[in-house]
Amino acid sequence: MSPHDSRAVSNKLIEIGFEKNINFSMMKLIKLVYFSHGWNLAITGNPLVKDNVEAWKYGPVFRTLYYSLPYEGSMIINKSIVDPISKKPFTSVFSSLETKLLYKVIDVYGSLGAFQLSDLTHLPGTPWSETLQTQGEFSIIDNFIIKNYFQTQLQNA
Repeated sequence: MSPHDSRAVSNKLIEIGFEKNINFSMMKLIKLVYFSHGWNLAITGNPLVKDNVEAWKYGPVFRTLYYSLPYEGSMIINKSIVDPISKKPFTSVFSSLETKLLYKVIDVYGSLGAFQLSDLTHLPGTPWSETLQTQGEFSIIDNFIIKNYFQTQLQNA
């Protein structure tokens, strides 16, 4: 399958979260999309999200997603992200493997808070920390680096 818009992945995670009674703040949702993308790269070799991941001061961010979320701080996201032109939620058709992966990401990371997720992305040797140190803030985090990192995590699990 071809990669998805980060906002469509977010909406699918929001849908799963509603189902499992899990709430998301803006930061938590962005981090969960990042983890979903990373694990998909590690498992399938393919990106889940077509948008670039950037190394921002406070962690990995999908710029398009960040600027599409009308929420601040710890405000709870209570609805899907809507296209401002069509007024319809961003959607995509996910494969059964992608859907299983998104459910697994929610099962593993969904109970963690935004700052706990952020801490996981800030550990030494993470794609974010490596990119921030070598290329600076707002640099694109290469999918190859993300894939290798998550494959290493998979091998160490």
